[in-house]
Amino acid sequence: MQTTAAQSSKNVQQVIQPADTAAKAAPYLAGLVSQHCDLVVTIGPAFDQAAGAVASGSAATRFSIVGPVATGSPANVESVRADDAPTVVSQQVATLQHRPGS
Repeated sequence: MQTTAAQSSKNVQQVIQPADTAAKAAPYLAGLVSQHCDLVVTIGPAFDQAAGAVASGSAATRFSIVGPVATGSPANVESVRADDAPTVVSQQVATLQHRPGS
């Protein structure tokens, strides 16, 4: 992901936050949305569970969940198998387009 970003002039950040519940993870995800992140990749049950609720209020941000997506998740939430994550996320980064205002 970082190699792809460097080759395409994208800004990629890795943020590691401790959260053991969706309620604790949601503010971190909301913070990334408020910073106009175009793509948020989550790993771990707390963040995976929080992503759907945060994504529903921020259609312009894509969420890639490494693992299963909860039933009824918004269209901007995608499930990615762990084995496929490096390739899929790199492809997602490569196709990102700059949003005005971000």
